[in-house]
Amino acid sequence: MKKIIKTIKTNKGSYYIIEDELNNKSFKKQIKNGILNEIEGYNFIKYYYNVPKLLEYNIVDKEITYEFNDDLFYNTMHQGLFGDSPFNQNKIINVLTSNFRNFKFQNENISKNSIFFLRRISNISEYLTQSDKDFEKDIIYNGENLGTFKNCVKTIIYSLTQNNIVPFIISQGDPTDLNISINGTITDFETAGDNSLINEIAIFLGCYLVNCYYYYIKYMNSPHKQYTETLEKYKNLVRCDFIETEKSLEINFSKLLPDKVKNFILAYLKQVKDLEIINSGFKLGPYVAMRMITPVDITNVSDKSDRYLLFALTALFTKKYVTLADIIKFIRGI
Repeated sequence: MKKIIKTIKTNKGSYYIIEDELNNKSFKKQIKNGILNEIEGYNFIKYYYNVPKLLEYNIVDKEITYEFNDDLFYNTMHQGLFGDSPFNQNKIINVLTSNFRNFKFQNENISKNSIFFLRRISNISEYLTQSDKDFEKDIIYNGENLGTFKNCVKTIIYSLTQNNIVPFIISQGDPTDLNISINGTITDFETAGDNSLINEIAIFLGCYLVNCYYYYIKYMNSPHKQYTETLEKYKNLVRCDFIETEKSLEINFSKLLPDKVKNFILAYLKQVKDLEIINSGFKLGPYVAMRMITPVDITNVSDKSDRYLLFALTALFTKKYVTLADIIKFIRGI
């Protein structure tokens, strides 16, 4: 007789820890969309990464069941970075970047993880049609005018529709803090496969910069909702000081990241930089900006300090800190 001992419900589906009469546990996902992508991605990368064993699946019911791995629930990188779970930083960085050396250059739009970025273009295009006065104000950072939020969105859309030839790597495709354990086991394979390294870096940065310990928890219906103590612990770090006028937003912030997270991001970016496969002039920033403002919907971010911080990050990555070297400089300075 099997029983459900834990349930997590999100806007993507439901997740269950199940225990049988012999106390054996399994993890079942019941997802609204993407079951075939999940299975395909798993089969593609199971030879390259440490992954839990797939036990069974039902395409009709959109269910997939894996062996249960304690670390993927109780010792994720979220607990490692924002809690007390110890982790070996070098080991985790090596797990995330292990296949980066085996790259090839391909057309960006055929990447599996490009699907996220391309689908979200329609979402952020909506900002260009809205009559929100904030979207029209000049964003000023340390005395420098970075333009309006709407202009930043136009830059993002332009950059992401250029269909660049970029390095591709075999990856999990969504290297967020809940998809990898402190011991390097990974899960969630919907976008796993042959992926754009550019998108991989942007997804990583979008998660660890601010989203995974603040915006996801505060504003989204996601598994991050269970970590409200993280939001409480670090909320004073994620604060945007601003002076608002009719035509401008003067924005300042001193520090965004806990030191542990900052060091983790820098170690990852250094590993990427040392591989020398991203052209020094490539405009990576707009991809990072895209990930910063999606899937969080700015129209639902009611706190002005939170909203203006997203504006500031969007402007900084589209107008000021654009290349990989620029982004490393920005992370070091906050």
